[in-house]
Amino acid sequence: MSSRAAWSRRGAVVAGPAWPWGVACLGLLASGCFVDAIGSLASDGGAGGAAQTTSSSSSAGQTTTSQTSTSSQTSAVSTGGMGVGGEGGQGGAPCPDHALELDGDDLARFNDEAVNISDDFSFGAWVYPIQPPWYQAMDGELSFVFIIDHADVGGHDGYLLGFGESSDNGQPIAAVFTYPFGSTCTAQAPIAWNKWVHLAARYNDDIGGDDLFLYVDGLEVESTNCSAPPPVGYDGDLVLGGYGLDDNQFFVGAIDDVYVKKGGPVADIDAPLTCNGLVAAFDFEAGPSSLCAAPSITLALDAAPADPEITCGP
Repeated sequence: MSSRAAWSRRGAVVAGPAWPWGVACLGLLASGCFVDAIGSLASDGGAGGAAQTTSSSSSAGQTTTSQTSTSSQTSAVSTGGMGVGGEGGQGGAPCPDHALELDGDDLARFNDEAVNISDDFSFGAWVYPIQPPWYQAMDGELSFVFIIDHADVGGHDGYLLGFGESSDNGQPIAAVFTYPFGSTCTAQAPIAWNKWVHLAARYNDDIGGDDLFLYVDGLEVESTNCSAPPPVGYDGDLVLGGYGLDDNQFFVGAIDDVYVKKGGPVADIDAPLTCNGLVAAFDFEAGPSSLCAAPSITLALDAAPADPEITCGP
């Protein structure tokens, strides 16, 4: 699945609060908490640009997380693309590929100890991000959106993948967070709206070097030497489309080929997703169940109207 088509939208969206490392980092724009420059954004099949990025690590006692309240806001969102969607392919042809569509208040989740990996793991997905009306430049807010969440941000446990904006400029910055031994560790890189992009992360404890790696379209774009060793432990839900503990900071767009892998390199984005070496893998071709037979994992889609849909992609 190396190329993707445009995605048509129907969506209602919900405003979301700040970056998951909390208020402490929001006041440090000049000190390297965020990406220094957006640079060139990803093009179709590209690697996400070459902006200069910086990363920060902080102990649980030094970094606090603020979760502000969210307010519901309904707006039509459309990419003006090829009009794909629904259960059939274009022109009545069989559906070539399915994906999970989320419209800004949807969540899908499961709980299984197989994804509670404390050391040496990777995870990722194909993502089609659409800019919500609340994610705007110069609106006085630095928003963050969760894509894959397996974390207690306030408790500094687990790992997550999402995107936020830098310097209130309205542009998405992909970011992976891990919380080894209660410390915040992150890697970041710019992406673009309304384009399929593969985002993946790898955590591998290395006392003498970098521990956390972010990949955009299969290429390593950022790495970080985390300040603390593992474990990266969390036994709560793995959630797609938002922050599961507070049911907010929702994603708008489509997600496909979600996987979690214990150890080893990230998955090959040019090969079909299989369960070989993975602990969870969702291609959505046969519904919300994982491709992995052992353990058998099925995503629970939240009840309507806040329910994601498995729809026909390109």
